[in-house]
Amino acid sequence: MKKKLIIVGAPVALLAIGAALYFFMFRGSGSSAAALVEPTPVAFEGRLGPHITLKERVFNLANGEGGDKHFVKLGVVIEFETTDPKWLKLSGEPLVLALEEFDHEIGSGRQLIEDAITNIVSGRHVEELSTVEGKDALRAEILAAIAELVHEPVVHRVLFTNFITD
Repeated sequence: MKKKLIIVGAPVALLAIGAALYFFMFRGSGSSAAALVEPTPVAFEGRLGPHITLKERVFNLANGEGGDKHFVKLGVVIEFETTDPKWLKLSGEPLVLALEEFDHEIGSGRQLIEDAITNIVSGRHVEELSTVEGKDALRAEILAAIAELVHEPVVHRVLFTNFITD
């Protein structure tokens, strides 16, 4: 009987000891509240966070009344919000190398973003884009389209660095 108890009891005891070690070593012996705290997004007061700058481009706009042709020259910067701590280095030097690495990480997402912007902008009329409200609506539509394409990092804002219509 003792032999059966040892044969059955030893593995159970080892399993219990292993589970306790795992819990205290990997889960932490402190409060579990830290595990529930959401990570803080990388942010830089007074300057852009992780972002990509798209080349300025000229877009043909949808024909206006009477078939008039119009265009917009547009420069766009897409700022992202991320909780990945590796982008905290953007707050120090060398900023340019960190942004190049971020741009590389976006990878083919850049072409998807540019395609979405082309489709959105080229469907607009010059009359729509000649007001502040029209520009804000364009910015919001671009942000929503990029957010649909790129889930991480999260799109924070869309900035127009150049906006010329004719």
